[in-house]
Amino acid sequence: MAFLQNVSSFRAANALPVELKFAGDVDVDCLVLNMASWHKFCHLKFSLSKLKKAQERAGRKRSEDSRADEEGGTPPKSRKRRPVSEERSLCLFCSGGDDGDKLHCFSMLETDRNIRQMALALEDFELLGRLSEGGLIAMEAKYHLKCLTSLRNRYRSFCAQKT
Repeated sequence: MAFLQNVSSFRAANALPVELKFAGDVDVDCLVLNMASWHKFCHLKFSLSKLKKAQERAGRKRSEDSRADEEGGTPPKSRKRRPVSEERSLCLFCSGGDDGDKLHCFSMLETDRNIRQMALALEDFELLGRLSEGGLIAMEAKYHLKCLTSLRNRYRSFCAQKT
């Protein structure tokens, strides 16, 4: 019974957490008659705490919309993940784009650590500046294979000169 009440409340708030395959006029007898069952995880999406949060969000959205109508403007934009910027589709090392050479994504934390170590040893402050923005994987940084190879060759040469 509480589940169906929560479903109708979610519908009223226009905030169903998942698409439901049954109409709003379904009652407990209908569910029992059809031997309805659900995954525990799916059932938890309709819990009372989730319902309260959905109602709060719906209430905030309504108040923002009414404020915007009073001010004659548009409602504030929701926070969405920004698309990867143009800057992120450039090579970390040469700042060049996809000019014939394929750009690759960093995928291993060890590579991040190794590149930072090489940049520090080579005192490549331009590269260190770009690395200071955060982790390479989190930044969605890209590289040309020949640029990464070039950095590794410079580092190997530097180490050979020191010994």
